[in-house]
Amino acid sequence: MISISWRKFTMNPEAIASAFGEFDPSLCDVKLSKGEFSDDGPTLYFSLEINDYPSNPPTRWKRVPNNTVVIQFQCLGVQSLSMSMSPEFGRVSCEMRDGEAGLIEIHISGNTTKALVRCGGIRIDHVTPYLKDSSRDAI
Repeated sequence: MISISWRKFTMNPEAIASAFGEFDPSLCDVKLSKGEFSDDGPTLYFSLEINDYPSNPPTRWKRVPNNTVVIQFQCLGVQSLSMSMSPEFGRVSCEMRDGEAGLIEIHISGNTTKALVRCGGIRIDHVTPYLKDSSRDAI
């Protein structure tokens, strides 16, 4: 069972608290929707479309209909990255934990994707609501 107490590994836990309060949304069985590597840092960005939606979303989210949240993570000071995947992203589970030499390890695993990131820090870059078209999932 993967722990969902991942907020403590981020440098800015208030970014998720502003939307979800004290509740840490699950990073299990979520959609990996984006991955991007930059040599600046080096830095890895990845986005997860989570299954949880806040019971009391922020006021600014109520201006337009939303039912889904994407969290974009920024992994700073990437020391190592190993990844294997099929050409299409799929559903994954993400676990963050303490690693060796003060690094943080991020384990991402699913049927088509396996990744291990070791980095110096994790920032929540964006928490973005949007309206998911559920008919796309029926295909």
